[in-house]
Amino acid sequence: VLLPALEHVRRDRAAGMIGAEDAARVVQGIAGMVDQLDEGDGPPPDAGEEGAAVLGCPAVDRADEVALRILARLVAADGIRMEVLPAELLTGEVVGEIMARRPRAVVIGSLPPGGLGEARYLCKRLAAAPAAPWVLVARWGVAAVASETPGATATVRSLAEGRDQLQQFARTTKMSAA
Repeated sequence: VLLPALEHVRRDRAAGMIGAEDAARVVQGIAGMVDQLDEGDGPPPDAGEEGAAVLGCPAVDRADEVALRILARLVAADGIRMEVLPAELLTGEVVGEIMARRPRAVVIGSLPPGGLGEARYLCKRLAAAPAAPWVLVARWGVAAVASETPGATATVRSLAEGRDQLQQFARTTKMSAA
């Protein structure tokens, strides 16, 4: 329910049906709901010295950040530690954070419309970096994602697919919390 709401806000904003302030207010309300859900779960699994096994990177804005936080909440139930970077970071800062934290996997989240160019650019920057992590691009709600993001290890279009990919990656790399 929350992810389609975020997508509708992004679409309505792009179509000029709502203003930037109204869109920000709705996204903030949805973020508040995700925060309330997190409060009942207790503290997230300890990241330890290594930090999070997965780092979420919003492609464009706060809506992408909130969508990634929803995914992080889902995979936390599987014992996968996922942190989400703030949407305010520039691409160079995101790459710097990834290189400094050295996560085993990176999820780039992008709600339509838009965001594909930003996701592709971040994939390209990560592919050029030494010791590039496994990269999952989540193009929430997009019908076809097959070859849209060169440099990505995998692409998904739903929370369920994203969770499945991270579970599979966790099984093959043993990144789940013990």
